[in-house]
Amino acid sequence: MRFLTMAATRRQKQIFLIGNTNDKITGARLPSSIQVLQVFFHFHSELKLRVRESSTKTIDLVLPFWEKAGIPSRPKQHVIFKLEDLFQRWKNIQKNKSRRSGAQIQKEEEFTKLVQELFDIAHQDALQIMTIQEDKDFLIAQRHGRQGSITSVDEEARRKEIKKQKERERTQERVQKDQAEKRRMEETVELKSSSTSDDEFGTAEEAGGAVGGAGPSHT
Repeated sequence: MRFLTMAATRRQKQIFLIGNTNDKITGARLPSSIQVLQVFFHFHSELKLRVRESSTKTIDLVLPFWEKAGIPSRPKQHVIFKLEDLFQRWKNIQKNKSRRSGAQIQKEEEFTKLVQELFDIAHQDALQIMTIQEDKDFLIAQRHGRQGSITSVDEEARRKEIKKQKERERTQERVQKDQAEKRRMEETVELKSSSTSDDEFGTAEEAGGAVGGAGPSHT
């Protein structure tokens, strides 16, 4: 057992500005950027997977935390891009780590501070979409120093909120459908009215021409 523990410890790699890699995300809070990067580097540096595969596998471990918290997230592909952008930013800093200039040190300090914060993948309208106030409060708290923890909201209350949301969506769909049908009917009536007016105007012109043609000619 001791041998296995030591072997597992050796497999962990120390990553510049990130620390040890990790093969999982734990805790009762939404993942921070450093937690996400530690898992990413486990796949990319230890298992030698490509960047896209590493980021995809990492995000597959991140999304369940947001789902459990009842917070709508961005599309998965957008979240993958966000992680890869963060990795690229790390690479740009890492390649100049031997330069101990003031600018390099500042970049390292800023990045170290950044990755301690929430890896925020909430939908841009998350606070408007969510209906459970506890979930909203939790997201706001996580954005301010990752305060609070994921708690299990009463399932019955959540089911009721989901049912209400679906009813609102169905009502909105019916209203939109009725409005579209009303506009279609109005356009049809307007088209028929315009067609009738054109026919009447054409008939009047023909009648006027016939009367004029029957009159006497003058020389």
